[in-house]
Parts: sequence; structure tokens; C-alpha cells
Amino acid sequence: MSETHYDVIIIGAGPGGYTAAERLGAAGKEVLLIERAHLGGLCLNHGCIPTKALLASAKLYASMETAARFGVVVENVRFDWRTALTRKRGIVTMLRDGVAYQMSKRGVTVINGAAQFLNRYTIQVDQARYTADHIIIATGSTPSKPALIGVDLPHVLTTSELLELETLPAQVTILGADATALVIASILALVGVQIDIISEQSVLLPDIDADLVNTLKLELKGINFHLNTRVLRIERDQVVCADKTVPSTLIIAVSERTLNVEGVGFERLDLDYDRHGVNIDDQMRTNVPTIYAIGDVTGRALWAHHAIRGGEVAANTILGVPDRMRDDLVPTVIYSVPEIAAVGLTENAAKARGYLVKTARLPMTSSGRFLTDTEGKRGLCKVVIDAQTERILGVHLISPNAGEAISAAAAMLADEFRINDVAQLAFPHPTMSEILKDTLLSM
Repeated sequence: MSETHYDVIIIGAGPGGYTAAERLGAAGKEVLLIERAHLGGLCLNHGCIPTKALLASAKLYASMETAARFGVVVENVRFDWRTALTRKRGIVTMLRDGVAYQMSKRGVTVINGAAQFLNRYTIQVDQARYTADHIIIATGSTPSKPALIGVDLPHVLTTSELLELETLPAQVTILGADATALVIASILALVGVQIDIISEQSVLLPDIDADLVNTLKLELKGINFHLNTRVLRIERDQVVCADKTVPSTLIIAVSERTLNVEGVGFERLDLDYDRHGVNIDDQMRTNVPTIYAIGDVTGRALWAHHAIRGGEVAANTILGVPDRMRDDLVPTVIYSVPEIAAVGLTENAAKARGYLVKTARLPMTSSGRFLTDTEGKRGLCKVVIDAQTERILGVHLISPNAGEAISAAAAMLADEFRINDVAQLAFPHPTMSEILKDTLLSM
């Protein structure tokens, strides 16, 4: 069997995979990108992009409740889920075509199929074999269902299946209370679906600053939380828990993600991995020379922007450009309504690391732009500071479009900004991002 040689083979065309391919192709490398489904991976086709498209539709619909206060009189408004789905599908197709264009522009060869390692240099797809000097594993993760009695009933869906559902029920139960659960809950609740969230966690979003979580609880409407609750089984019209039953029309299982470490031939390599992911260093290198891993499959963070940054680091490492992954500078964004965004340490985490901590908080109602653009909403900015050096340790926001402001905070942390450094910056006025500077200067 003949073999075709490339400089780099990338397995998986999600955000991390196609970013690495684009960077390497632009640098003149011969790149083969292998994808078993669609360009863009889970994020573009079944996750980040589809949910944000539906969220935009839901937020626009919900904004009609307060439209009259803005001087906009609207009558007989209704939400058409099928039309929202059509718009979502169009966006996905446009972006998928955009990825294909970028790959073609950079000279990247793309093939569709399931990749199998034969050894550390050789990949087989169907009956063809390919070799490379470097191979990047970007196989991602897959939504899965928990091991529960009744989980195979027809009214129990994954998030991917929900996003193709043609009609919405009056009630949905969500198993899990993570970031994915909250964006799904926000979309459905905004269009009038009653939501029940069941989770064994005793605290909502335990890794997020408690002040933001408390604000979120006050803002979320139409969502019932059943925390510290263990599910025993699923029945046709209810979820049976250890201490209660929750009547359920439709059930969405979001509590499980399976890292795609099986079925790729890892066992043929002396690769350091398990079901929790492929172990890597800060240059995305595995323990096997010439093999790298990025994104969900590493288990380090299940965020598309983490995968994108990992793709850049892996590409730079292959090209000999000094670079490293800094997980502490990767923002967290939860696309609930309102949105949560954070980077760096929480107050409790900073204290646990031995810092002498100062904090400052400002309500978003301190922002003129927040008041002009919202009506009757809450929001908060909180900053965590090293009291001895006045260096910024963490920034935490809950506000409409909080994710749009958090990148500036991440840059501040990367350059170890202190309060005085931020004081010398000019923030556009009026913008919600001004709250970052105002909160720091309020100390």
C-alpha cells in the first residue's frame, strides 16, 4: 500500500484543528486535515455556534417584554422555533463553508474519514495511508448520556439532538448544571419553556465567584434548580430522584462528555492517556516525540477558545516559534442570560494560594451604557487584587455581553497589570467595558 507524506497531519477539524492547519499552511507546511464528520467539529455544528444563534433569537423575543419602555410598541409577538432553526442552520453552513475556504486558501488538504494510528508517524484512513513528521491529535469530545435506567427512552435527548428538534414542549428537564446546561436553559426559558435543572452538585457553578452566581440566580427566570439531588432513574413522564420526583415532558442530558480517546489507535503508541484525556506539556507535546494534542481530548478545558489557543501553540512549537499555553489566562464564559465571564483567580482561590487579597465590586448600574441598553436588569463587576503589590489576580463579570470585555482583562493579567497601569488606560465612553477601570479605581 502506497503512502503519502505530509509535514503535519491533524486529526480533527474542530476549532483547534482547523486553526493549527491554517497557521501551519500559511507558514508553507504541507498539511493534511482529517475530519470524520463536518468541518468545524462539535463547536460549529452542534455546540457553540448553533446555541448562540438560537440564544440571539430567544433574547430578541424576550426583549419585547420591555420594548414599550424603550418607546417600541409591539403587538401579537410570537416565537417561531422552526424559523429560528432555519436561521441557525444557515449560519452553520456559512461558517463551515468559510472554514473550507480558509483551508483551500492555505493549501491544506482536507479528507473526510476516520483516522487510525498505525504507528507514531503513520495514519490510515479507509484504505489509504499517510505519514508525517508531526501529528496533532484534535479529536475533541462527544456529548453522551449518563448511565441511568431509562436513559434510552425516546424523550431523553443529548444537546445535539435538541438543536434539531422541530417543536418545543412546554416543559424540559435538564440533567446537569454546567455551562452547557445554563445556555440551553436560558434559550428555552426565554421563549416560555418551563425548565427544571437537576444536579448532584450542592452549589451552582462551584468554580465561578459566588457573588456572580448569586446575581445570576436573581436574574434567571422560569428555571427551577434541584441541586444536591441524585437521579435514580428516568420514567416516561418523570425523573425519579433519591428524595423527589420531577415531572418531565422532555429530558436533556448535558452532564456527560466523553473524550474521544477510543477508536483512534492510541493503544498502538506508547502514549500517556486515559479516559480523562491525553497528557501534554505547555507546548501541547505528548510524551511521544512528534505527536501533539490540543482541545477537549486533553481534558484540560472543554472550551473552543482553549482549543484554538492550543492549536496556535502546537503550530508555533512545530515551526520553532517560542510559545506556551497558559491555562490561567484562558477566560471562562458562560452564555447564560445574563452572561458570565471571568479570568484569573476567584477571591477564594487567591486566598487558598496564600495571597493577601483585596477585592472591589461595582454594580453594572454604575455604567451609563448598561442603563441605556437594559431595563430593570442586574449585573456586577468584581476584581481580585494582590494587596501587597496591587497586581490584578482576577476579573469577574456578569452582564450582557460580558464575554466581549473579558479579553481586555485577560491581557491585563498576562502583562501583570497593577491598578496604576489600568488607571493610565483610556476606555471608550460610554461602553460597558469601562466598568473594569471604574471597579479597580474604586479601591
